[in-house]
Amino acid sequence: MERSGTSCDLGDVAGVFPTDRRHPSTTRWTSLLTRLSVLTLAVLMTTGCTSQETTTGPATGADAVSDTRQSHLGDEGIAVIKSTGAARLDLQDHAIAASEVGVEEGRMGPIIGSPSGPVIDLTLVGPRGEDTVETSVFGVLFDTDGSGLSVTWTTSYDAGEGLSALRAERRRWGLRASDLQFLAEDVQWGGEVDRVLGPSVAQSGLVVSTTARFGRRDVLQFEVLLSDAYYTPKALAQIERGEIP
Repeated sequence: MERSGTSCDLGDVAGVFPTDRRHPSTTRWTSLLTRLSVLTLAVLMTTGCTSQETTTGPATGADAVSDTRQSHLGDEGIAVIKSTGAARLDLQDHAIAASEVGVEEGRMGPIIGSPSGPVIDLTLVGPRGEDTVETSVFGVLFDTDGSGLSVTWTTSYDAGEGLSALRAERRRWGLRASDLQFLAEDVQWGGEVDRVLGPSVAQSGLVVSTTARFGRRDVLQFEVLLSDAYYTPKALAQIERGEIP
């Protein structure tokens, strides 16, 4: 099987992902988010994933295609994403249900693509607008009840280019200048860098956590957080002030 056509399910690493991130305290939120970001990145960077056929139920009819609003993530839907090089997720209500996208309830969700695979144009529709990002691998994480927890993707750059890339995207993702300054200081110290920035409110209205891992390659991971707890007026105001809700 071609590596560009591989996908796997986050259920392959069940037990390491927290399943309740809806009402964490500040300390617990930071700890879980850091751990989740690192673990998700590790899975997304894995090249040994197997066929999606072993991790989701068969997709037929509406589950097998990508419509103008929502890509489907069953076997045939993933085939459409691979053949077209494009995926679209409607997150206007910061929600996505496994049943709506052809994923069997109880699965933690698919990882689509591979780090060395072809580029996928991933469009995310948020409350205020939409963003299209280029990535070769992305994943959708579902809770045990089939509700969406997060959408994650990675981009990689040659060593030394990641910080400049983030600075260029600062307004797009709502990144705070102070967070970028801390990251720049980490880079100046030399050696490998692993820092979580955020959460932040993107221009699309989606709440995003960004992880920068710099070493032999500079890897950026973006994670859209879907819990209702992040989207109350109070929580959004806190996030935009640089506080953790």
